[in-house]
Amino acid sequence: MSVIEMESFSNVQLLVMTLLMFMGGEIFTSLLVLLEEKFRLRNKDSDESLSVTNQIKSTQTTTTTIEDLEMEFPKKDDNGMRYSCITYLTKVITGYLLLVHVIGSSLILLYLRLFNMNVLEKKHISVMVFSIFTTVSSFGNCGYVPTNENMIPFKTNPGLLMLIIPLILGGNTLFPAILRVILRGLKKLPMNKRVVEVDKILEDDHEFDESRSQGSDDKMKNQRGALMESLIFSPLSYLVISIILICVTERKHMVEDPLNFNVLNIVVEVISAYGNVGFSTGYSCERRLKTDGECVDKWYGFSGRWSYKGKVILIFVMFFGRLKKFSLRGGKAWKLD
Repeated sequence: MSVIEMESFSNVQLLVMTLLMFMGGEIFTSLLVLLEEKFRLRNKDSDESLSVTNQIKSTQTTTTTIEDLEMEFPKKDDNGMRYSCITYLTKVITGYLLLVHVIGSSLILLYLRLFNMNVLEKKHISVMVFSIFTTVSSFGNCGYVPTNENMIPFKTNPGLLMLIIPLILGGNTLFPAILRVILRGLKKLPMNKRVVEVDKILEDDHEFDESRSQGSDDKMKNQRGALMESLIFSPLSYLVISIILICVTERKHMVEDPLNFNVLNIVVEVISAYGNVGFSTGYSCERRLKTDGECVDKWYGFSGRWSYKGKVILIFVMFFGRLKKFSLRGGKAWKLD
């Protein structure tokens, strides 16, 4: 999915990209959702405490008893337990996030220093930067590597591939399972009742990182309103619209170079961008029908040959795809049944 050769970036620029990939990772965004829920519960408890205090002051001259107030304002044990569990879960995920990056970077750095550092020295790439960049990119499922050829220079080094594979799985597909194993392990520790409470909340919510997308239809209507719901498309609708817009912006290339710029390649590129997969069909100068003009094969994806308008649209597709968890209920107003 890159539109420029990776070796064009300096080590400082690679570190900036590393920070952006870290902040855009699936686990980091899930952590932000937990922090938002924690902040909401804390404000809710403060509002309820203030409401109870005001009610007590307003009833001092009446015959209202403490039992009546308790019946009117139930205890906030559920909110307090949930707040405590979310705080504990946030610490667990933060520890997992930092631990994986530190261990992953250290193992890759150690492997490169022992076996295959010559490849990076020839390309003037810092081994430390390569280790950190590759770890963050793999864990965030970004698919980027600081070399132009991606992992081709390391095809004879299966050890490096075996280090990267767990990072890819642990940062996305296996994260819920690994988190469950960690909680089960912590629950066996003595005097650790909070993990049991976390398990109860996870069972109630089913998926804690998608709690914002769950709820009743009435709640969704109250939050967004009828007008907002009518403007929200489904994810499939966004993809179709994006593909059509890119075909319009690249119509000149589709006429002059139909073998490279065909609809199928554009569809693959857009869907890959939406899923943040990083897969690309590439571009080949040998497939051009018109051989006039200079054409040099480059080590970047098919989208690197697009116009600026097409690239901007693809950026929005990738951004929307990374945050698709917040719009999974989109498109409800477009159902006609």
